[in-house]
Amino acid sequence: MARMDKKDLETENMEQKEKKIDETAGKRYGRSALLNSKRFAAVQRDFLKAILIKEEYTIEEAEKAVKEAMRREATPWRAETGQSRTK
Repeated sequence: MARMDKKDLETENMEQKEKKIDETAGKRYGRSALLNSKRFAAVQRDFLKAILIKEEYTIEEAEKAVKEAMRREATPWRAETGQSRTK
């Protein structure tokens, strides 16, 4: 058995990660599975529920939906209604 150096191990690990990504690339997950997944644990669950409205998503679709929602700027109330909150 040949001894592997650090670079060989890193290359092998990257190949394994890429293979794993390729295997799950087209796989679709139910909304509840995504809400309970570790991948989206950093996102508030209520926010995620509001963003993920379809029944199924791929990981890429779900991540894209979350990123787009986070990128949107909140419109100030005054600009929406033309009114001021103060009297």
